[in-house]
Amino acid sequence: MEGSAEFNIGFSPLDVCEKAESFGDERNIAGQNYQVLLVRSGGKISVSLYLTDWKKYLLYHGYYSCVSTLVGHIKKTKSLVQGSNLLSCHNSVMVFSFLIDEQEAWFTLNLRVIVEDFYVYALSSPIPHFAESPMQVNDKKIYVSKAILSAQSPFFAELFNSGDEVQIHVATPRDFRVLLHFLYGIPVSLQRHPDSIPALLELVDRFQCPIAKLAIEQKLEEFRPSDLKKFLEEIDQCGMRRLAKKIVDSFTGEELRKFREEGDMFSFSASTVDAFIIKLMSQMQL
Repeated sequence: MEGSAEFNIGFSPLDVCEKAESFGDERNIAGQNYQVLLVRSGGKISVSLYLTDWKKYLLYHGYYSCVSTLVGHIKKTKSLVQGSNLLSCHNSVMVFSFLIDEQEAWFTLNLRVIVEDFYVYALSSPIPHFAESPMQVNDKKIYVSKAILSAQSPFFAELFNSGDEVQIHVATPRDFRVLLHFLYGIPVSLQRHPDSIPALLELVDRFQCPIAKLAIEQKLEEFRPSDLKKFLEEIDQCGMRRLAKKIVDSFTGEELRKFREEGDMFSFSASTVDAFIIKLMSQMQL
């Protein structure tokens, strides 16, 4: 889908808070509703484009072009919105930021947004051949593909074939929507919301989705191993042995000693315990 809209917003720097708030009217672009968010941090104000009805959708991808004019200054940006970047808590696209002059009493922002390519699938109603089967997720009814989920997961295959109403309970529905991206083979980036990783690993393990698990592991390998240390327990429990070994190998000597003193490395899988022992022995030889 394609479309464009223009936002014209006047504001005082004193009206902008440290918590993002919407300014100006809502605009519909390519069938979706957007608002402009402003947030203040120190002497800087950031402008973002916010998808207001994002909770209804399973997103594929989008390309945005933005041209912003602020008191004579023009700045162009282009953003790729991939997979669940908007869906899973990151439901806004950063446009630009600028330093403010406290002496200026009023600013006028003109923002022209062009959506070049944006594919959206609503889960709130059936979509033939894509999402035709009802599923109750906590207190919300959505529609999914029985064929796709059953092929990807013996858990869902048994659930759909039971003849009963399909119901699941999850701690964070947004993370289940991220899992749906993987089950459908829709591009997802985990870089922008790493705090969702533990919940996502728990879901892919609980719902027995081996192909999605491999895809998630490949996405996690885009991180530096040292950045995944805090998720080592969940990664090991999920059976991602190769990734767990890479994380253990990234431990420094001091981190390894602290981990040995404060944690129980023998609670991990046998292969990860072996990785710890090999790493400890190599440190002792230094």
